[in-house]
Amino acid sequence: MVLCATMCDLEGRREVSVEEGEDLARSWEVPFFETSAQDGTHIEEAFFQIVREIKNIESRFTRQKGG
Repeated sequence: MVLCATMCDLEGRREVSVEEGEDLARSWEVPFFETSAQDGTHIEEAFFQIVREIKNIESRFTRQKGG
């Protein structure tokens, strides 16, 4: 799982501070990304991190099953 704050390009309409997002992500022990579909900020990085998380889960599952 990752935590993504969206619309980071709309700074004036921010409802959650960067610090609040980072604190929540830390408490959940997940990566935090501020993203914007409008200008592409951190979109690719967030998706790549999700793929890495899935691969880690699959790897742990395979090891547990003895494969």
